[in-house]
Amino acid sequence: MNNLRSQFLLGLFLVFLLSGCAAAEFTDAMQSDATIALPLEQPTGQTFVAQHAGLEGVEVFLSPQATGAGNLTLHLRSGPTDTTDVATATLPASAVVQPAYYHFPFPPLSDSHGRYYYAFLDPAPASSIGAGPGSAYLNGAMYQAHQPQDAQLSFRLIYNTRSLLWELVQAAIAGLGIMAVAVVIFLVPGLALVSLLERREGKDPKHWTEWIGLAAGLGLAVPPLLLLWTDQLGLHLGPANVWLAVMLGMAILLYQLYTSRCTPDRSLRRLGRSIRHSFTWADLAFLVVIGLVFAVRLLVVRTLDAPAWGDSVQHAMMTQLFLDKGGMFHSWEPYAPYESLTIHYGFSAIAAFFSWSVGADATQSTLMAGQLINGMAILALYPLAVRIANDNRWAGIGAVLAAGLISEMPAFYVNWGRYAQLTGQAILPVALWLLWEVTEHRRIPWRAIGASGFIVAGMTLSYYRMPFYLAAFMVAWLAVWILPIWRMDFRQWMTRGGRLVLAATVTAILFLPWLLNIRSSRLATYLEAGVNTASPWASVLADYQIWKSISEYVPMSLLVPTLIAALLALILRRRSAIVVLVWTVILASLVAGRLIGLPGANLLQNFAIVIALYMPVGILCGWLLGEIATPLLRHIRIAPQLLALVVIAGGCWFALPQLGILKPWHIMVTQPDMRAMSWIRASVPQDAVFLVEGFRIYDGKSAVGADAGWWIPLLTGRRNTMPPQYALLNERQTATGYNQSVVDLVAALESTDLNSAEGVRILCDWGITHVYIGQGQGLVGVNPQQLYRPDELLSNPALKLLYHEDRVYIFQLPPPPQTCDGNNAPSSS
Repeated sequence: MNNLRSQFLLGLFLVFLLSGCAAAEFTDAMQSDATIALPLEQPTGQTFVAQHAGLEGVEVFLSPQATGAGNLTLHLRSGPTDTTDVATATLPASAVVQPAYYHFPFPPLSDSHGRYYYAFLDPAPASSIGAGPGSAYLNGAMYQAHQPQDAQLSFRLIYNTRSLLWELVQAAIAGLGIMAVAVVIFLVPGLALVSLLERREGKDPKHWTEWIGLAAGLGLAVPPLLLLWTDQLGLHLGPANVWLAVMLGMAILLYQLYTSRCTPDRSLRRLGRSIRHSFTWADLAFLVVIGLVFAVRLLVVRTLDAPAWGDSVQHAMMTQLFLDKGGMFHSWEPYAPYESLTIHYGFSAIAAFFSWSVGADATQSTLMAGQLINGMAILALYPLAVRIANDNRWAGIGAVLAAGLISEMPAFYVNWGRYAQLTGQAILPVALWLLWEVTEHRRIPWRAIGASGFIVAGMTLSYYRMPFYLAAFMVAWLAVWILPIWRMDFRQWMTRGGRLVLAATVTAILFLPWLLNIRSSRLATYLEAGVNTASPWASVLADYQIWKSISEYVPMSLLVPTLIAALLALILRRRSAIVVLVWTVILASLVAGRLIGLPGANLLQNFAIVIALYMPVGILCGWLLGEIATPLLRHIRIAPQLLALVVIAGGCWFALPQLGILKPWHIMVTQPDMRAMSWIRASVPQDAVFLVEGFRIYDGKSAVGADAGWWIPLLTGRRNTMPPQYALLNERQTATGYNQSVVDLVAALESTDLNSAEGVRILCDWGITHVYIGQGQGLVGVNPQQLYRPDELLSNPALKLLYHEDRVYIFQLPPPPQTCDGNNAPSSS
C-alpha cells in the first residue's frame, strides 16, 4: 500500500511538472518579422486568432518618428466591421523611445481561446509600426483605415498564466472525454475479440497492458468490415452502426464473464485487489508515457479549424459521404462528379463512427479520429514489442517511448493528413502478433485464426499497401524461425503453414465483396507487374533517393540505438529481434521488386516505407531497453523505480518539442477561410462553380488544390474546379473527360493570364461563376505554381469583387451574355 501511495504522489508531481512546462511553452503567441516600418498616420491594426484563454495584452513593434505627445490607444474588437470595443489599452506616446515591442495590457479575456479578434491603433504620426509580408501569419492580416492589406503587423499576444493553466485543465478534461469515447467505440469491441483468444499452453495470461494494445488494433478493424458487410445486406444503419459494434462487444464480454463463473461484483473486487497488489513501476511508466503520447496528439490540433494538407480533403469528404448515406456509399455526389468507391476507406469509416458517437461534423471528426489513431498506432506496438522481447514489458515501454515521443513519425503525419496509412499501421502490429500467436499453439487455435483473418481484412480495407508490409514480416519470420529445417520437422512446418493458410482464407472470405468491387477498377491496374516507364532502373533509383535523407525521418537519437540493437541481436542470436531487422531490410527492398515484375510493386513507394520505420526502429530500441533492464532488475533492488523515473523523465523531455510538430505551412484552412465559407453559404447561389487554386503533380498527369478553395464543396455545398485527389486518380467519372479537363484547366492557367480574353474564355467554357483566393493564396503545397494573384483579378474588368477579408478574396464572373458568349459548359455534367 505504501508503494502504491508513493507512486500516486509521484504521478501528481509529474502532472504538476508537466503543467508548468506547458504553461511556459504556450505563454507567447504569433510573431511576424518587422521588415518594414509604416507611419502610423491612419488607423492600423491586425486580425488574429487567440490560441489560448486569458488573452490580456497585445505587444506591437513600434519605432519613434518624432517626440510624441498624448497617448497611443489600442482597440480590441471582434472583427474589422464591428464598432464595439471588447477592450482598450493606452500607452503614452513618449514611452516609444526606441524600436521595440510595446505592451498594451487589458483585463484577461477568459473565453479568448480560438476567438477571432481585430486590434488596431489610432493614428499617431510621431510613431511608426512594424510590419512583415502577408505570408508571415496564417490567421489574419494587417489593416489600414480598416481595410485589409497583404501584410502582417509585427505583434505578439500575451496570456494570463492562471487562465491559461485553467484552460489546459479544461483541455485535459475534454481530452479524457474524447478518450472515453474511443474506449467505448474502439476498445470495447477490440477487448471482446481479445477475450475470445485461446490461452497458450504453459504461458501466463496476457497482462492488462497487452490487452489494451491488442484491443486497439482489433477495434480499428471493426468499422470498415462492419460497414462493408451491412452494405452487402442492404443495411445503412447510421449511428446504429456504432451501437451494433459496441453492444456486440459488450455481449461477448458479459458472456465471457458469465462463463468464467464470476459475477460482475466479484470481478470488480478482484480487479481492485489486482491493482492494489500487482500495480508496478512498469505500469506507472507505461501509463505516463502513453498518456503523454495521446496528450501531445490532442493538444497540437486543438486550435485547427480543419485537418491539414491535401489528404485530409478526401478523408473528410469520404467521412461526410458515410454520414450522408448512413453507411457505404458508391457516389461522390453532390460533392464531386464520381460514381464509384474503390479506394481504401477504413479511416473514413472510423471517422464516421466517431462522428456518429459525438455528433461532430465530418471535418472535426476527421481531425480528432486521425489524432486518436495516431496515439493508438503507438499503443498497438506495445504487445508486439513485448512478445519480441520474450514477454519483457520494459521492451514494450521502450517501444512506446521511442516511437511515440522521441521519433517525429508518426506524430508528424498530422501535417500531411496521412491518416489512411496511419490506420493501416495502427492495425499492422496487432495483425503480426496474432499471426505469430496462431503458429505457437499446440492445438489448432480456431479463434486466433479467425481473429487473424478478421484483422488482416480490416487492415487491407484501411490501406492497400499494408499486406505487403505484413508479407515482408512473415517472410522474415519464416526465414529466421522456420526455414532452418534442422530446428523443425516437416510435420511442424506444415502445421504452422497450414494455420497461416487458414487465416488467409478467413481474410479472403471477409474481403471478397470488396475484391469483387475493385476487380475492374483503375486501382486494379496498379497491381499489375512491371514498371510503367521506358527506364525502369531510373524510376526505381529515383524512388530510392529518399533514403539519403533518412535522418530527417528517423533522428540520430534513435538510429544509433537501433544499430546497436541490431548488432547485439546478431551477436546474441536473438531470433525475434533478428526478425525485425530482416523485416526492415525486406521493406527497403520492396520497391526494387518492380525490376523483377513483382505483382503490386507499382503500388509501393519508398517514402511510405521510410515514414513507417518508426515501427521497426521503436521495437528494436524497446528490445534494447529490455536487454538493459533485465540484469538491472536482477541485481539492483531499486531498479524498477530508477527505470520508471528515467522513462518518465525522458517522456516529459521529448514530449515538449512534439508540441510544435504541426508546421503552419501545411495548414490549408484557416479561420479567415472559415469566415469566408460561412459567407458563401449565406450569400452565394447553390449552383455556383468556383475556380480555385491548384497545381499539377505526377509529371503533369494529375492535379491538387493549393489553398482552402479545395474544401469549398464540403464546407459550403458549392462546386469547385478541383476534386479530391483520391477520386480523380481512382474513381469512375460521371462525365467523360472530366479528369483530363481538370488537369488541362490547371495547365492552361499556368500559362494564361486571367485578364486576357483567352483567360476569360477558359472561365466561361468551364461554367465558372466565382473565383476564390484563400488565405494561403495558392501557395500551400510542395513547390506550387500560383495560378492567379489578387492584384491581377482586382484589375480584371470581367470580374466583380464580392468579398475581401484578411487575405481571402471572392470574385464573381457575371453570367452570360454580360461576360461569356453563352456556350459555357458545366464542369461536371
